[in-house]
Amino acid sequence: MLRALLAVIVCLALTGCWMSEHRIFGEGDWAHVNLTGKYKREAANGDDDASVVLSTQPNGLIVGTATAPKDGKTERTVMGLVSIPGGSGKYFVAVDRSDPKDTGDIYFIAHLTDDNELDMFMPDCEGTAPVQGMKAEKIEVTDGLSCTFTTKAAVMAAALQAEKFLSASHVIGIVPFGRLVPDDGSDDGGK
Repeated sequence: MLRALLAVIVCLALTGCWMSEHRIFGEGDWAHVNLTGKYKREAANGDDDASVVLSTQPNGLIVGTATAPKDGKTERTVMGLVSIPGGSGKYFVAVDRSDPKDTGDIYFIAHLTDDNELDMFMPDCEGTAPVQGMKAEKIEVTDGLSCTFTTKAAVMAAALQAEKFLSASHVIGIVPFGRLVPDDGSDDGGK
């Protein structure tokens, strides 16, 4: 529950995000992407902030255990990736399912590169074109907007917009807020 609360606070602090008050996606929606293995988690500034072991479950959810390099603390996450209909097959709606008691979700856009890196992007409600099944609400703290989805079709329509935007050429590069990079052990100091 604390993890979900922190995610909502971060989401709202970043001028608005995508969320739902109830769970829209379930068992049959997960893309079954095999990401099992060791990864390095990189922050937006490119620094490694954890080593991560991922395990793709038979139901399609991906369980991750991240270990912080400085203090050895571990964090467990559960994430589902949902394919975007009409998309390239390289972008997904990422859904955090770490807390089974949560009733709603926060949505991110994930991009799986040809090198099996997973880039995570935080959608911005202010840049999301209105779709039926989505309501944008003003956030008093930041004076931004938060998008709340009520249907799967609305999330997917907005996700396809996001994929088209992210995959287009831009004058200034768009940087993910986080990245998982396969860890081949080549920079482990010879261990």
